[in-house]
Amino acid sequence: MLTEILHQTPRWVWILLAGLIALGLSQTVPRRMTPARATAVPVAMAVVSLGGVISAFSAQPLALPGWGVGVAVALALAHAIGAWSGIRWLEADRRLLVPASWVPLALILCLFITRYGVSVAMAVNPGLLWRASVAMPIGFIYGAVSGIFLSRSLVTWRLTRQAMPNSVPG
Repeated sequence: MLTEILHQTPRWVWILLAGLIALGLSQTVPRRMTPARATAVPVAMAVVSLGGVISAFSAQPLALPGWGVGVAVALALAHAIGAWSGIRWLEADRRLLVPASWVPLALILCLFITRYGVSVAMAVNPGLLWRASVAMPIGFIYGAVSGIFLSRSLVTWRLTRQAMPNSVPG
């Protein structure tokens, strides 16, 4: 059955996966970035995550609260452990120094695998996704990944506001 699923997967899905892996690998080297660029990938991934919940679970209203709880929990945990604490403001460049991290690649792959799994489940057993016992945990996973990504955006926003208090980061 797994072989059948993999063979039935459209080619563009594998091309997308290759692009997402490349994007994630680009995060594994330190970079100097503008605040807007530093927040672009995290915000885009959060939007993709929310879109995944909305498209897959439009008929199950408990998926969205699951997503929201996932975001809140991940934001709180990321703040508590000081995730992204290595990001620094470089005054001379007026940019952020974002250290190398494998976390974005892991999060991107988590989103892809979750979305792929949901798509397969919809094809194999569409009624399964209407169950709150399925929709809420999957919404939570999507939300938790989004929360970790969004925590990076909040750190970059805070650092930029501290460095340039009279301007909007960008």
